[in-house]
Amino acid sequence: TPIERLEADRLSATKLVSMICARGILVLLCVECAWCAKRSIFTDNAENGLLEEFNFSANTPTTVPEVTIDLFHGFKEIPIEIDGEPHVFNVTIQDFAMRHSLVETFCRRISSSEFFRCTNALKQRIFNALYLLYIDHTTHLSNYLTSQGFDLRYSEGGSLFFMELLKVKMNLAMSKNTAVICECGFNLGHSSLLWLVANPLARVVSFDLGEHAYVYPVARYLHAHFPRRFSLVLGNSLETLPKYADQHAEIFGKTDLFFVDGGHEATVAQSDLFWAIAYLNKDNTHATIVMDDVQMSVVRTAWDRMIASGLLIEAGMVTDSASACVETDPFLSVVSTVRDRLSCKRMQGYVLPNADPVLTEMKDVVIGLARLKR
Repeated sequence: TPIERLEADRLSATKLVSMICARGILVLLCVECAWCAKRSIFTDNAENGLLEEFNFSANTPTTVPEVTIDLFHGFKEIPIEIDGEPHVFNVTIQDFAMRHSLVETFCRRISSSEFFRCTNALKQRIFNALYLLYIDHTTHLSNYLTSQGFDLRYSEGGSLFFMELLKVKMNLAMSKNTAVICECGFNLGHSSLLWLVANPLARVVSFDLGEHAYVYPVARYLHAHFPRRFSLVLGNSLETLPKYADQHAEIFGKTDLFFVDGGHEATVAQSDLFWAIAYLNKDNTHATIVMDDVQMSVVRTAWDRMIASGLLIEAGMVTDSASACVETDPFLSVVSTVRDRLSCKRMQGYVLPNADPVLTEMKDVVIGLARLKR
């Protein structure tokens, strides 16, 4: 029964805590964090798709201004030649929805004899088109925030500028095995937007301190575009992760992809990683944890401890350098990065929003991928 399953998940988490504490890995997590102040939770209202607000502290805005949001309606055209005849396959975020039947229907309609060549040719191009649509979407989001008076040139976060990491994250999100995605660290919402764009069927829950004023309009923006699919939990993750687990059995123990990109203090990094393990869907052998900034010594220590504990099996490491823009060919066959912003403009490439500080301030980033040890 659902009650028995919930109790089993809680017992599993309790057992996990005991194992970790017994091995001396997370002693700090076994101590009450009295200094963790309760903040607030944004969640989805199933009736109207708007943000509900409750349990606000004194220094948190009690209202989020209602602003009309112009929705993003971008699309990409993929030219393809079959049997010597030119054709165009249109890709939109809303319509492709991992529905391979759209591609199959298109290819059968134009040439049954070239069906396999057509579908194979479109597969990578559709991925590239979605990646470029994601960039367009982030530009649309940035323009919206700028119109609200925010100067984003030196805002926190920068996942948008690391193309290889974005590709890895997109592939994980697009998997048919991914239905629930959680993350620690929201900021400008670029990763949340990526999950929502890459997988039109997934539910996304993001945990963030909510320290930056732009967090609130970004949450509004995502709700407007992806109603009933996105929730933002505000507060210190040392408290919000366990509290949310108690209140949401449909997420705790059911998460297929957990992205850890929160605080870089030793206790927070270790705690976030621990709860990522607890949140993972134990019935999904493909359930994955992705940890950002593993090049940082504090984060790497937390990562190595979990791998050494035997709770996780490392599935890979990916290193990437920041790029100011990307370029592609007319057929969307290849998407590549360009570090020099001026060169990108001359080539009429996709200049990433707020890329001015990228080349001087952003260092190489490493992400770690891991799955539960079975």
